[in-house]
Amino acid sequence: MPALSPNVPSTQRAVIQDDAGQPILGHGIRTPDLRSKTVLVRTIANAINPCDFKMGSNFPTPGAIIGSDFVGRIVSLGPDVAQVRPDLNIDDLVCGYIHGSNPSDPGNGGFGEYIRAHAQLIYKVPNGMDVLEAAAIGVSLQTAALSLWYTLQLPHTPDDPVNSEDPPKYVLVYGASTSSGTMVLQLLKLFVYPDPRHGDLIDGHSSGYTAIATCSPKNFFLVKQYGASYVFDYADDNTADAIRRVTGNKLEYALDCVTDNLSVACCYATIARTGGRYTTLELCPADMRPKRRAVKHDWIFALDIFGEPIPLSKGYERKASSETHDFAVHWYKVFQRLLDEGKLRPHPLQVLEGGLEEIAAGVKLLKSGAVSGKKLVGRDELPILGALRFFSARADFCKENSVQSKNGNYSFHIGPYPVVGLSGLEGRKAFYESKELSLFQGYAALLTATPGINSSEKGIKFDSWFARKITRTMKKDNLVRSLQHLVFDTQNALGQCIKFNDGEIAYMDPFVEMNRIVYHLTLRTVGVKELADSPDLLESSLLLVETIDDNNSTAKIFVPWLPAPKHISRLIASARFFLMINGVVRDRKRIGRREDDTLQTLIDDGESIMRIVLYVINALLAALLNSGMNVASVLCYLATEPEWQQKIHAEVDAAVAKHRVSSSQSAVDILKSLTIDDWESEFTLTNLCLHESIRLQTVGAAFRKNVSDHDVQIGSTGEVIPKGEYAAFHVDDIHMNPDIYAHPTRFDPARYLPDRAEDKKVPLAYGGWGNGRHPCW
Repeated sequence: MPALSPNVPSTQRAVIQDDAGQPILGHGIRTPDLRSKTVLVRTIANAINPCDFKMGSNFPTPGAIIGSDFVGRIVSLGPDVAQVRPDLNIDDLVCGYIHGSNPSDPGNGGFGEYIRAHAQLIYKVPNGMDVLEAAAIGVSLQTAALSLWYTLQLPHTPDDPVNSEDPPKYVLVYGASTSSGTMVLQLLKLFVYPDPRHGDLIDGHSSGYTAIATCSPKNFFLVKQYGASYVFDYADDNTADAIRRVTGNKLEYALDCVTDNLSVACCYATIARTGGRYTTLELCPADMRPKRRAVKHDWIFALDIFGEPIPLSKGYERKASSETHDFAVHWYKVFQRLLDEGKLRPHPLQVLEGGLEEIAAGVKLLKSGAVSGKKLVGRDELPILGALRFFSARADFCKENSVQSKNGNYSFHIGPYPVVGLSGLEGRKAFYESKELSLFQGYAALLTATPGINSSEKGIKFDSWFARKITRTMKKDNLVRSLQHLVFDTQNALGQCIKFNDGEIAYMDPFVEMNRIVYHLTLRTVGVKELADSPDLLESSLLLVETIDDNNSTAKIFVPWLPAPKHISRLIASARFFLMINGVVRDRKRIGRREDDTLQTLIDDGESIMRIVLYVINALLAALLNSGMNVASVLCYLATEPEWQQKIHAEVDAAVAKHRVSSSQSAVDILKSLTIDDWESEFTLTNLCLHESIRLQTVGAAFRKNVSDHDVQIGSTGEVIPKGEYAAFHVDDIHMNPDIYAHPTRFDPARYLPDRAEDKKVPLAYGGWGNGRHPCW
């Protein structure tokens, strides 16, 4: 017996029978093992069928996993699969059904996170078919095949068409608004046959089979949509007479999808005097059937197709039938072709949100008789909320989905937003290098919950405008002009720390002090001189920006219209910051004062006050989110790494000694005299420490949005990021990858030295400063 893949858990959650045969959610259920000619599938969604509650009611098997219909991805292939299904591969999206509530195999059922399926009896889900639709076709398709060609024995099939010149034959589908009924109607209507006179194709109605349906009047339109030529009310006492008139008393085939006293009587009454065939989807005892020798009755049991004994009772027990199994394998191939051609669709769906818990409740709902004209389908993910584990256990969520995917890419929802998760070289190339992917719009929706912020002014979107402005701000000449102020601000802030501690730095919280310093320097660089020069305005503006940063609302991402408390706090802080900047701008204009800063440049460019405020606040938020954390972390790492602490001290001492021009100069005086080129060239090891801190802190996910009018190809994988949808790259895929970085959780700046160059092992291995078209996060 082959072992499970190391990526497949040994236990799972599943809907099982309790002691009374009723559905409950079970935990710690053993994951099914693989057998010859079977595959292990990680389920995505399931459909609920009447057999799912009937098995527990009639044949309770406590602990047995319930469920038949499924759709999911193959995670393991059993022995001999390649011989019977060479087209199957790991990560293929497949659907079908299995024998749930099976007394002889209780550990395998459709309503589990993992199921074992017969390789020859699963469909590959066609491109373009929704996974929920795929979940709903397994039982109904094979029921239709067994009914029409195994028991009713219709003489013609799509591969053996009726001569178009022959008179049509009638087929009664009693209970046609069931999922099996609508599938049968499609097959009867679907057949297209060559017209020998013209060589063209004509539909099933004119070529041999005319579908007559019975159902409730509320479902008349439904069954006509699926191919019924005539529809009658099953509860009308005159229905049998009406059907005889329509058929001229020549009905030869009747399929009963209900099997109760009313349905049996009606079907027998409509079959021609010369006789015909009558099939039920349930065991129909002789005492329920009128005595008509000319009518040949049979009933189907969809579980026959697996070629295994069915250890039930009360007439439902069956011996293994290789004949039925071979019949099913043949029809699976026929139906795969029809599915690929888009010629079959499932019953209308009623989607249950809430995963396996809701599926368990759905079994009871279907049993209650409250569902009509719909097929219940439950999925593992809630589209309203999306993949909650992306927030509660992001690393595990991304890793598990990546491992289960053929190319490492996968899809999910964050609230209403469809997201493609990326990993691997092809994934990160697409993520970092595609010009169609917008960093700004990705974060606006999936981090700050402000997807509408990218408005246009003067025909230019905010993200494009911001990129141009920030690039100009960060040019070297601007940094040279600001350098002396930056050094002074840093010296003053550190001096305040020393003064606060009575002349000795006994202790400090680097994540507070470094954050304040980084904020001050960023404010000075991106440019509001009044705020940078005033300690009071500096402190109050920092408090507002921190409030904005701290109150990103996850709830707002999931439900954009929700007036979340954190989002309200964020709006209030944003409004106060707007008023602060607006006051500075108005004051400059009122008295004609000009300053040498970025704010003045924006005013001179004629930018609106809204754009000015958004520019300043986005630049400050980027600094708080990244630089403050990374600089503070460097100090923490150095405090625990004496060797590297000594190296950094030595590097600073060497720079001071190199640039000393007088013995009277203090170390601070010398540092203040350094040029921008000196700062960039003299502190190589310090830069490596920052580089390593950024790698260790930059984990989780980065976001983009496809803002183009076309899908973005993910390299040569054949997969895409659809237009208008989002992409998330799991940065741990590179930064915490032991195949790239030795001992990835360890602080080790030497890994970037030329003799190791771990960040150069593979393309785009370092994402700390951004990659490709995006020089920063």
